[in-house]
Amino acid sequence: MYWSGEAAEHMLTRHGITPQQADEVLEDDNAIWDDPDPSGKSGLTIRIVGWSYTRREVITVIYLPDVDGDLHGVNGWVTKSGRDRTRYREVTE
Repeated sequence: MYWSGEAAEHMLTRHGITPQQADEVLEDDNAIWDDPDPSGKSGLTIRIVGWSYTRREVITVIYLPDVDGDLHGVNGWVTKSGRDRTRYREVTE
């Protein structure tokens, strides 16, 4: 995974999430992958909802795959409520 300085800074400043915490969702066997992201405008991004073990919270992360399939971080935030939280709770109960 790759996070540009600008994307990492935005996510940390705006949402208090580090790139390392965001990337932990990829290690979650229960993570929900939406490809493409249903809320994305471009149709190119992937939304992943999963557990951050260092943050100890559910996080939603947006990635943009490049032509080689490598993921570039776009944004991430703690998933406290809403559709993503409900869906994650359903797969982990």
